Amino acid sequence: MTYGVGENAEEVTFGEEVISDWSKWLWHDVWMPGIDKAIEWAGTDPLIAADSGDAVHGHRFVEHLYSASINHQVDISIQSMIPLRKAPTLCHYLLAFGTGAHDYGHNSAAISIAEKLAAWGWKAKADENISFILPDHFIFDLGHHGPNVSLKPHLRQNGARVYVEDRIRANTEYGERYPGLFQRGHVHNPISVPVSLKLGLEYHKSHIIVTPPLCGPNGYARQFTKSLDFIECGMFFWELIDGKLGDVISFSVKKDSRTVYKMPSEGVVFFNNMVEDGGHKHGPTASKKKKGKKKK
Repeated sequence: MTYGVGENAEEVTFGEEVISDWSKWLWHDVWMPGIDKAIEWAGTDPLIAADSGDAVHGHRFVEHLYSASINHQVDISIQSMIPLRKAPTLCHYLLAFGTGAHDYGHNSAAISIAEKLAAWGWKAKADENISFILPDHFIFDLGHHGPNVSLKPHLRQNGARVYVEDRIRANTEYGERYPGLFQRGHVHNPISVPVSLKLGLEYHKSHIIVTPPLCGPNGYARQFTKSLDFIECGMFFWELIDGKLGDVISFSVKKDSRTVYKMPSEGVVFFNNMVEDGGHKHGPTASKKKKGKKKK
């Protein structure tokens, strides 16, 4: 695949012939449009890219993978970052450590990705949990593991709200500033929840986003999600204005996770009624039978 045009084009070495339809959809319909939207929205303001973790697939449940090699997967992850190189105001790249099943143990993949991006000249950081202090002492808290998000839409926000309320209480009790925004991943079930908690006479406000996935489903994912009909992939954008959280915008694209088969309205063949006779198959739909009187 080639990204860019003319002299600025950069070659991505994994070829179209080894990329699944899901990956092509993610690249062309989700990842590329999402990055373009982020760059447009940032304008001339500083842009921070924050990854919720599991930047590679890992060595488990590999039935759909091109390769389970950590070197191949890290290289593919790095090359997927090429579109971000056109962002003129990108200033930081943050990556949360994911699960051992994805990060190859000891967070090897995440650390390797951050090191390779740093070789591009990026300010790239990978860590377990990142408390990123922005201007005016606004705290952005990035981690992979967070609240359990219900598969039931009407219950989806409850766990996230309680999760943030607990952290507001804990930080306040110890006299610490609590984050103005939490970002989590892992559960592949995106939500954005503003939280307001009253402690004594004061109201404490924060926000949590659980990011959508940027991958397709395998057998394990279908098992865990009880074979959901649709997969939602994408990202969030948020802005900081005068030390306060501004708009939080979701960019997501929905895809049917099922394979669609259609039964033809005509020419249906009933297999068990088919009989072979001298190499020819006969049955109710294999040939039309003439109606008429039998000759004596």
